[in-house]
This record gives sequence, C-alpha cells and structure tokens, in this order.
Amino acid sequence: MRLPNRISDTVEKLASKKSRLFVTVLALMVFLFISAMVIAVVQIPKNHKRTVVIPTAERYVQTRELLAPAESSLTEDHYFSRIPEDKWTQEETDRYFTLPDESGLEKLRNSNKEIIDSIIGAAP
Repeated sequence: MRLPNRISDTVEKLASKKSRLFVTVLALMVFLFISAMVIAVVQIPKNHKRTVVIPTAERYVQTRELLAPAESSLTEDHYFSRIPEDKWTQEETDRYFTLPDESGLEKLRNSNKEIIDSIIGAAP
C-alpha cells in the first residue's frame, strides 16, 4: 500500500503546486506514451520468418513490331541510324569547325598549366 499512497501524494503535490494546465498536459503525454507502447506491441508480427521470393527470368518474346516515332518532329540533324564517315566534308568543316583565336589558346594553356601544377604540386 505504500506505492499507491506515494503516487497519490505526488499527484496531489503536483496539483497543488502547479497549474491545472501542466497536470493536464502531463497526463495527456503519459496517456499518449502508454497508447504508443500498446500499439507497438500489437503491431509486432507473431511469425518472424522471412520468405525470400526469387523471381524467375522470363524470356522476352516480341509479339508486335516496334513502332518508330513520327519523323515530323525530328530535326534535320537527327537520323535513326547512320554510317559514320572517316572524314568531314568541306560543308561540315565550314559548318562545325572554327579556328581558335590566340586569346582562347592562351586561356587553355594557362588552365592546363594550373591543372598540371595542382597535380604535381611541390614534387621535385
């Protein structure tokens, strides 16, 4: 009988010293904690065996012919398949290739030198 008396004395002291709001919030938190514990115990599965299902590989069988997208949305530079050429034609060279100017070469030279210096560091 000592434990229930101690608990009731403690609750009475809390109620007399603290406001009712504090006691209400404390009681609500205790209720939520107990409810969470009960829910956790109920949710634990009773059988702890795990079954592993290994899917079997199925061979793909094509039933219909694949449909290519409509070509109207493609640009002139897009081809479904093409044979790559060994050399550019003069027209491709004029269209895609530009000679670098001296400032571009200087920037490239400096950036490469910085990269090399960061890799080599203080090596002799």
